[in-house]
Amino acid sequence: MANKPHLKLNTKKQADKTEVLKFYYGFEDKNVAKAEPNYIPMATALRSCLYNFNLDRKRRFDERSIEVPEHIDYIRILFQSQFVISEYYEAWFKEFGLLGINFSKFNHEILFAISDRDLFKSFITNIENFTKKELNENKTVEYSGKITYIKEFKLLSTSDIKRYEQHASLMNFLLADFPVDEKAAKTIYSALINYLEERGIRFRLINETNQLEIYDSNEDITTEIAKNFDIVLSITSSLATVIKPSNYNLPERTYGFEIENFDEELPIVGVLDTGISNQTPLSPIIVNDNTFNITSTSSYIDNANHGTGVAALVALGRNAYRNGYKGKLKANAKLLSIKILDNDSGFLSQHDVLNLLRKAKVEYPTIKIFVLTICYDANKIYNEDYSTYSYELDKFSYENDCLIIISTGNNENAINNSHYDLNYFSSEVTNLCSPAECMNNLVVGAAAHSLRDGVFEGISTSKEYPTIFTRKSHIDLHALFSSKKINKFYFKPDVIECGGDYEQRNGFIGTGSKATMEILSAKANESFFTHAGTSYSAPLVANIAAQIQKQYPSISSQSIKALIINGASLNLIRFPQQFSRLLSKTAGHGFVEPDRSIFSSEKSITLLIEDEIAPEQVKIFPLNFPEYLSKEKFRKERGILQLSMTLCFNFLPVLNNQLAYCPIHIAFGVFKNQTGQEILSIEDKKKSKLKSNLGWSQNARYKQKPIPFSNTHKISIPINMSELLNENNTFKLAVNCRVSSQLLSGMEAKYNRPHPFSIALTIEENFKDEALAGRLYAEMKNVNFVENIAVIEGEATAEGEM
Repeated sequence: MANKPHLKLNTKKQADKTEVLKFYYGFEDKNVAKAEPNYIPMATALRSCLYNFNLDRKRRFDERSIEVPEHIDYIRILFQSQFVISEYYEAWFKEFGLLGINFSKFNHEILFAISDRDLFKSFITNIENFTKKELNENKTVEYSGKITYIKEFKLLSTSDIKRYEQHASLMNFLLADFPVDEKAAKTIYSALINYLEERGIRFRLINETNQLEIYDSNEDITTEIAKNFDIVLSITSSLATVIKPSNYNLPERTYGFEIENFDEELPIVGVLDTGISNQTPLSPIIVNDNTFNITSTSSYIDNANHGTGVAALVALGRNAYRNGYKGKLKANAKLLSIKILDNDSGFLSQHDVLNLLRKAKVEYPTIKIFVLTICYDANKIYNEDYSTYSYELDKFSYENDCLIIISTGNNENAINNSHYDLNYFSSEVTNLCSPAECMNNLVVGAAAHSLRDGVFEGISTSKEYPTIFTRKSHIDLHALFSSKKINKFYFKPDVIECGGDYEQRNGFIGTGSKATMEILSAKANESFFTHAGTSYSAPLVANIAAQIQKQYPSISSQSIKALIINGASLNLIRFPQQFSRLLSKTAGHGFVEPDRSIFSSEKSITLLIEDEIAPEQVKIFPLNFPEYLSKEKFRKERGILQLSMTLCFNFLPVLNNQLAYCPIHIAFGVFKNQTGQEILSIEDKKKSKLKSNLGWSQNARYKQKPIPFSNTHKISIPINMSELLNENNTFKLAVNCRVSSQLLSGMEAKYNRPHPFSIALTIEENFKDEALAGRLYAEMKNVNFVENIAVIEGEATAEGEM
């Protein structure tokens, strides 16, 4: 089947009138009687919290060993339900003197600074009165109703601040970022800097994230800082690791291939890794620039024998395996070696990594794709906040129209299993590692496929299944929200790709020579080795991204992301019902299918939409289908077409506010051939839904207990002939936008402007009538305003309307 280029929908010519967004709300029946609450268990719990709080407060006072001019206490409160900033924040500040510093667990847990000690005494008094009254010790006392929203609370103690297992040469200190000018915080910060300078300790402050990197200190100094300087909220290690090559290497042989198109103009992909050896056949496509390096050895030396194999997969992709890594091979990308580690493990400076990324974008402006397979060593706990590292990478991608393709990290403990068991993923140790929680970037897990021919010999159920060593999403919304208010698209990874698998060996599982991948080695006397890991999945996806960029150079990075996700599929991955919630958490939107992401065909057409939308707007785009689909006689009438759509957009993230980390809501839906006003009207009146279970991809109507927003949505639906007939061969694609109501005061203005978005929309024939097959691409092109965005004979033709 001949490849056809994807096309871009001309939304300036093919669009209805823009509408104002509105939702219709139901209201609670106020006549329904409510049961009298039983506060005895709550009062018992809060009395225990108060006892421990006072004990910890005294202990922290006694721990102080340095004269610091100011002190600040912090209290972490876990609420019974969601703390809605727009409704409660100001009232808690005014009544109890509590200033919100960090909003976690999607606003179920807040870290407050006690900014007014006199007002905070009222908080303590109210807690005491609540416990006395509800435990029937004193019925005459009164308390604030706000107390009934508290589930538990505790002081931020020294042990809470020290969040590392082992001290290291580089430690990250997260400093408090006060939303208003705070004199005490500035005084403490100055005292901390003086402390470090007097002891000759090297440090660096990253203003954007309030991250203080401290080098070559020791455990005593770190503990002393944690006990005395109340601006420090957490201390973590920045240990990052790469997987080591397997012991089951292939027999020694020469590389056996060369790159024939090294002089061709190709997209540059930045490889953030352990260096790329220039003593391999990759040498002609490595960018001659040795300045992207934060280690002490050349970026063309790969001592860890990791970055070279990653780079080969970026440049050559799956084609190298089809050709057995032999003969003359064509590269899809040139390689910029960005060396951030020199060994199997080490300590990463976020600041240094970000500087290299910014430098790469300045010196190579056309670069859009980066690949990062080195993650932090520790897995994230359930519903843990976004790391400052993820925040920085998301912000970089937003500001520079780039896409960083990140692996989930490997769970080396998985090797202790005896077989493939989905139950294993219920363990917290299988959660992904930072910065794989990124939202603007593309996160990749490992599928079991090793790209070997013949019978699949891995332990997984099938080669398209996620491997047992891949990592899953750390988000569990079911623990915090009702089943009716779950954002089904709030997960990572985005996709999975070939990474090899474990195999059975003498009753145990491990890496061998049958189910692992063949990887290019930096060692000339070895040439290749075998191994498995997410480190090989991510660069294969980066290769797909590079091919898309080469084919469609004018499109945005989010369009590249949308095309990759839209081409992926879960069709061959079927988890048992009891593990259904694990499917998206481990496999994302599915196993990638490169050809679907890069090309259309006579039987399948992908339309790309690139537009922008302002908050409180609804944009409507007609989607026209050719008449032969509703007039010809088919052998079947149901599911004659399959429609897949993926929406992606990037955003400026919000740090220390997990619920509003993505502060922009953009959602889409496919509706009947109606006007915008009809689509927005009450469903019972106009029946606008194309299918009863198909509405907006994401809901932003919730005023109480708002849900977190996702910036990646995908839907797949069959299209019946009757639907085409009823709607005169036209459906309406609607897109709406709004800004989160959970931003702190003054932040909304930053987001009250149009926001770009991308939608990849694929329509495929799903019938066997050979006489009618193969017409879809040409006919769809004829009934819609489309533009060619593909490179033809070396030139980009982005304007030719069809």
